[in-house]
Amino acid sequence: MTTLIQNARIRNYNTFNSLGIRVWPNAFVGNTYEQVVNYLNNFVSSRLLWLDANLPGVCKDEPNPIMISAIPNPFNEYLDLRVILPEAGRITL
Repeated sequence: MTTLIQNARIRNYNTFNSLGIRVWPNAFVGNTYEQVVNYLNNFVSSRLLWLDANLPGVCKDEPNPIMISAIPNPFNEYLDLRVILPEAGRITL
């Protein structure tokens, strides 16, 4: 991944020149690109561990979600409801 974004990394730091400079509200100041990447990796890992420890339950994907759109939004005189069901069924309004 690092090789893939090599040119973007160079353009970013040539344009913004933020290495070694505190940018509010960030608490961490990295002097090199590698320090910034390591900090970000550690932050994300620590944050995920904290979320797992502090948010109860298990998140799971809805196997077949129901898609509903309401057009226009907001509406005055009429409302067009479009419903996409995972399989044929009845809807009561």
